[in-house]
Amino acid sequence: MHLGVDSESGEILGAVVTTNDVADCEVLPDILEQIEQPIEQVSGDGGYDTFGCYDT
Repeated sequence: MHLGVDSESGEILGAVVTTNDVADCEVLPDILEQIEQPIEQVSGDGGYDTFGCYDT
């Protein structure tokens, strides 16, 4: 499960459920598309540290 969470409220704003062979970086665009409010910052662990995620 991959989540997009509001860091201030803890509210889950986006979620994607995948099998264990799907990399974190592959689902970032899908998570961000679910978030309706303006996004001020995106933070993630090393699984999101790719050129594709920075471009997203």
